[in-house]
Amino acid sequence: MKTNMFRRRVAKSIAIAPMVGGFASLSGVAHAQPQPKSVDLFEKPFSPQSLWNARPLNPVLGNTAIPATNNRAYLEQGQFSSRVFEATSSDPPVSIAGAQDAHGPWVSDELRHRNVVIPHFPADTQPATGTDGHCEIYDRVSGLIHSFYGMKYDANARMWRAKKYTVVQAGGGGWGSPERPDGPRAAGVSTAGGLLRIHEAELLELSHAIAVAADANVLRSGPVFPATLEDRDGGTRYTGPFAMGTLLMLPHDFDEASLAFPHARAIARTLKTFGARLVDQTVGTFAFYGEIGSAWSQSRSGTGARNSGWETDLTRIRDALRPVMSVEGWLDANGARFAPSAWSDMNLLSMRGPWTFANGTGQPTCEFDTTSGLLTLPACDQPLVFRKLLYLRDDASPAGWFKWQDSMRWYTNPQAGSVYRIIASGAGECEASFEIRTGDGARRLGATRSLRPRETDSIAIPRDGAPLCVVHVLKHPGPAAAIRLEVLKA
Repeated sequence: MKTNMFRRRVAKSIAIAPMVGGFASLSGVAHAQPQPKSVDLFEKPFSPQSLWNARPLNPVLGNTAIPATNNRAYLEQGQFSSRVFEATSSDPPVSIAGAQDAHGPWVSDELRHRNVVIPHFPADTQPATGTDGHCEIYDRVSGLIHSFYGMKYDANARMWRAKKYTVVQAGGGGWGSPERPDGPRAAGVSTAGGLLRIHEAELLELSHAIAVAADANVLRSGPVFPATLEDRDGGTRYTGPFAMGTLLMLPHDFDEASLAFPHARAIARTLKTFGARLVDQTVGTFAFYGEIGSAWSQSRSGTGARNSGWETDLTRIRDALRPVMSVEGWLDANGARFAPSAWSDMNLLSMRGPWTFANGTGQPTCEFDTTSGLLTLPACDQPLVFRKLLYLRDDASPAGWFKWQDSMRWYTNPQAGSVYRIIASGAGECEASFEIRTGDGARRLGATRSLRPRETDSIAIPRDGAPLCVVHVLKHPGPAAAIRLEVLKA
């Protein structure tokens, strides 16, 4: 209650600042490195410089092993795994309702429940049948991957339902970002990342890092790059040595040729080259994820008999995995050396709310759209001014990586003393500005001019930091419009 009252006082003290293209797709697309033309993003999603598709150079491994207790080596390709379905222009749209009511799934990037319409929904879509209900739909038309958690078909109501929805660019980085930190896995990523795919099992060739999950006794609270999040209860539940996002690899002298199964040998070769990323929590297993319907798991023979040697192979792999402590560099999927972009070098700003009217009362009629990254503004016959406040993330308080969801804070703070480019995009008669104020809102420390779509300005962050940032948006009278600002280090 104190926090809300303080923010109302801050909002009152901030004067309404003078508000001095086509709709974009997901943010970050312009900065993504394209895959070679021969690469099919359905078969191999994400950019060549994605840390799913990149290879570490000369990794130095640590000594800590995965504890065997509560971490039975296992390859999940059934009810608790996932599958990527391919949508084309001939597939019809489908509306996805909420898990139990008409409010729709939780659209985490928008911080709200709403019904979600998937423009192209494949007829063969079948989510995982376990409680996680994972499902991924790659739309060839838009280049988006639609990710669902808790998805199932309600035969009585004759509709699809889901608990949570997120969306990413198939050609993007494949990990969370300061602008868009969340995803269906605990680490904030799509289940398409690191998945052992159906077609890869046919060839026994992998050219990407592998997604793995472990019991809470493996996990340590505090996600590390490139993971943006962890389980909500990670701070109290995790008791292990490894954070979400940790890169695990096999040592170069691991003898994969001595493994009994060719599928295990293919996994081991990949773990020596690309490694595995820790992205989720299990109960009692150390799990690799094979795509539902794939032939990666060899736990059963063709006659259904149990292959005990399969678990032996996976156990040997688990026992030999070690964390990567340092690397000399990275090679992208095209073999070119590169340096991964740090969070501080990515766009820091999302146009998600909460927004307030700066020249009116009641509930703002603007809405943030996760698919485009734009703030959509209604048609009006008089000017509308909206305002959003952003406070610094404070990692001295617990679970700072969740504060963007419930405390109006940055995921990654602008760096004190740095200069940032403020880039506007969108369409229609609207403009936006970016302002820095003292923490109590009483004094302005810097501001951009008001920017229309396709305009740019710059702003210097004070040496003492930016305790409070304000985004102002002005919608001029006329038809509906949309706008977004990006905050990128100059």
